[in-house]
Amino acid sequence: MQAEAVEQVRARIAYQKEILAANPHKSHDEEWTELWTWIKISIFVCVPGCVAMVAKDLAIEEHHHRPDGPLPEYMSIRSKEFPWECDQCPLFDLNCWKKCREEQSA
Repeated sequence: MQAEAVEQVRARIAYQKEILAANPHKSHDEEWTELWTWIKISIFVCVPGCVAMVAKDLAIEEHHHRPDGPLPEYMSIRSKEFPWECDQCPLFDLNCWKKCREEQSA
């Protein structure tokens, strides 16, 4: 079994040597030239593109607010009541709190 494993490793190494011989690598200088080409593409194409997208979003897009009025039923489903005095009001829904306190005082 150990001999089979060694033979498989040797076969893999031989196959990888064949692949390397069929596909010669670039020289060190060519690798650095290609590296700097992609760095320049990133700096001069991608960065201005990202800046343009951010500028577009800041200038044109609006922040989407929740519409006024009551929420649809599926957004008000609760398995239990809230643990504060107005148990049907979300914590930061000031209009609901105002109505609840008016009802409690009346």
